[in-house]
Amino acid sequence: LQAQPVPTPADDPDDEPTDAVKKPGINYDVLPEESADLDDFEFQCFAELRKYRRLRCRELDIEPYKVAQNRTLCELVRRRRNDPSWAAGDDEAGCASDLVQCVPT
Repeated sequence: LQAQPVPTPADDPDDEPTDAVKKPGINYDVLPEESADLDDFEFQCFAELRKYRRLRCRELDIEPYKVAQNRTLCELVRRRRNDPSWAAGDDEAGCASDLVQCVPT
């Protein structure tokens, strides 16, 4: 199972770089504690990760928080946005690696 990639602001060559999409009032140097701390683009990524988590839960017959808590998903989105090479290609992580690959850079 693979989640569908979320379109990134950089997919349109006429758009400004991703940094130009950052919202004022959000400290991107701090990891978010909840989905309300995410900007619109990050929230789209978070929503895709939640879909993927739901699919894995059904597949493994476990509760969603056992795959990843919401806070972990929020942190993953922010870390990946701040550093596109973060956790890229980490095959040892299993499901965590799958989650990272769902987050566009």
